Amino acid sequence: MFVGAIALLGSLLAGCQSSVLVENAKKAPVTLSTTAPMVAPPRAVAHAEQMLAETPLEDPAGHAAALAKLDELPPDTTDPAKLSEFYYQRGVTARQLGLTPRAIRDLGQALAYARLARAPVYRILAELASAHHVGGSVARAVQFYRERIEAVPPSDRGWLFRLYHGLLLGSSVWVT
Repeated sequence: MFVGAIALLGSLLAGCQSSVLVENAKKAPVTLSTTAPMVAPPRAVAHAEQMLAETPLEDPAGHAAALAKLDELPPDTTDPAKLSEFYYQRGVTARQLGLTPRAIRDLGQALAYARLARAPVYRILAELASAHHVGGSVARAVQFYRERIEAVPPSDRGWLFRLYHGLLLGSSVWVT
């Protein structure tokens, strides 16, 4: 085993000394042979909502209902459990529509209200982790993945398999 480790170390060191090969590769001519003309990428859309409005839909009525759900006002209550549920549902809808910043904002509010109500937060944390993952904030996503694992109550330990799977594989598809 020790001999194998020395051989591996020797091959790694030999790779580090190949700067001559790298310099030669930098000097090599590069040619692009393509039959199709190069075209500029499409312009960026200023707002995701504009892009959604311009995209043809399989279910226009369902899409319109989802967009209407995003415009709903919070219920006229001070009950943190009801407010948490409202923001959770609205955040899930925003995430499903691809409105990640909106989803993160609503799910963050749902989490705050759930904590005030001392309600279970692991499903909210799952959605929040997924939204951060999709939004490109991997460090925040991992933080929420880990936090939700700790938050799973003993009565719902079946969720742990799904949560560990997401943490290990970085999958955010299965969280809904």
